[in-house]
Amino acid sequence: MSQLTVQVQQAIKSIVESDQEFTVSFDDAWQWLGYFDKATAKRSLVSNFECDVDFSISAEATTTGISANRRQIITLTNDCFKQLAMLAGTAKGKEVRRYFLDCEKELKAIKQAPQPQLPANYLDALKALVASEEEKQQLTLQAAVAEEKVQELLPQAAIYQAVSAAKSNVSMGDVAKVIGVMGRNHLFEFLRGEMILQRDNTPYQQFITAGYFTVVITPSKHQMFTNHTTTLATPKGIEFIIKRLQKAGYSLPQAA
Repeated sequence: MSQLTVQVQQAIKSIVESDQEFTVSFDDAWQWLGYFDKATAKRSLVSNFECDVDFSISAEATTTGISANRRQIITLTNDCFKQLAMLAGTAKGKEVRRYFLDCEKELKAIKQAPQPQLPANYLDALKALVASEEEKQQLTLQAAVAEEKVQELLPQAAIYQAVSAAKSNVSMGDVAKVIGVMGRNHLFEFLRGEMILQRDNTPYQQFITAGYFTVVITPSKHQMFTNHTTTLATPKGIEFIIKRLQKAGYSLPQAA
């Protein structure tokens, strides 16, 4: 990335785009290129380049009256500026020259790019307009189809995200958090209503056999000879629950 200031970059772009022969101000050039001082830069210029060919010298009055002072103005051609940058032997000189060349390449590419042909008559213009509108309509239709496809895939993305988050069997409370539609108790109530869970919130055997749930039995800590059952959903079971919720009309949060 260029370390040049925005002002210098803009000035160089304006110079490259200019059609004038002598476009670069010497007062700007020697500072951009990192010369020690203006006198050193001018010696290099005069010693290596030809006046009125590579650079131009003119004068303008800085004051008025009999004793008016005149200031010398030096401007360079683009080629002279690039060569002066090489002679500077500074890091700034190299960077400015590189940026200058990049701008020239960019401008050349723009000029060489095929330009649209203007219609020769009213009929051709009308045909071009119709073709342009048809292309716009086609692009609009394609965008609408793509958006519709995205909306169709969002539920599947939500399923994938939820199942991916559950790498092992999880409790129904965690299932409710993963799906993000309702809390654990409401989820239990929904699954009982769907005849998937029994009154004690354990699954019917057919859903265990299908691989959707497992039941963990542990001894109760508070009552002897009493077991406590915990229903866990498998990743396959989470996907099954999501599809049941969607079938019942629930909208799942969109996948991030």
